[in-house]
Amino acid sequence: MSRTMISDDQYQQALSSKASMLLHLRGIRNFVEPQFRMSAGRSRALIQQIRRTTTMWTVVTNFHGFIFLLC
Repeated sequence: MSRTMISDDQYQQALSSKASMLLHLRGIRNFVEPQFRMSAGRSRALIQQIRRTTTMWTVVTNFHGFIFLLC
């Protein structure tokens, strides 16, 4: 990533601008808009789906190892 050099005057002007002051006061996280919003129910459903998938693969992997032990 290349950096652009600015003069001290430009830097001071940027610091004194209204947007910059808001950024300093409120923090940058408040200015970052998420890509999409997800409801709590949808979020819970997604987490449950991930858990089910993880559990399924764990069972499949363990069963596969058990079959190899029998051979």
